[in-house]
Amino acid sequence: MLLEDGLQKISSRFDVFETIRGRGLLIGCVVSDPWKGRAREFLQAAQEAGLMLLIAGGDVVRLAPSLIIPEADIAEGLERMESAVAGLCAAEQKAASTS
Repeated sequence: MLLEDGLQKISSRFDVFETIRGRGLLIGCVVSDPWKGRAREFLQAAQEAGLMLLIAGGDVVRLAPSLIIPEADIAEGLERMESAVAGLCAAEQKAASTS
């Protein structure tokens, strides 16, 4: 599936998701160990990138797009998600280097 494949690529690049699971277009991305309890940070970064996400507890970022979402919108959403994750990881690296 296009959305899951795109999320896997983002996860491979930034190592932020332990598991990507779901049925149909209801997808949950379980954050990896360094991000445990910090799903809300992904939510905030996504909102800043113009993307609406949900969280399910402190460790799962949830996506629930429309069932009739066009592929072009999925591609744009994945670009925004990658941008949000990249910004979040960059901020994390910067914070780690200054401490």
